[in-house]
Amino acid sequence: MDTSEKKTNVPRKIKIIVNGKEVEVDDGLTILLALLKEQIYCPHLCYDVKRLLRTGNCCKCLVELNDEEGVHDVRACETPVKEGMVICTDSPRLEAWRKGAKTVGKTI
Repeated sequence: MDTSEKKTNVPRKIKIIVNGKEVEVDDGLTILLALLKEQIYCPHLCYDVKRLLRTGNCCKCLVELNDEEGVHDVRACETPVKEGMVICTDSPRLEAWRKGAKTVGKTI
């Protein structure tokens, strides 16, 4: 087999926008894993990084996703990244929600 026929295990890179900045991440990851791999802070409690397990119960990893349906909240530990996603991890509303403050807004 010549080198042109060898398969590579290099994941395909896709572009997403996180907190207003374009970032290239590996395709096939959840938002949380992609952010952590790029050293972008996203709080999380129930996700076990070493065992790659999640329960989705704590909702600390909630992020705002802006897509064709508008802005809505998604769990970063459960949502796969897609080309062109626009994600906000640190809006004042999310920060207040994480601190337990009551806020008005659409949540899961």
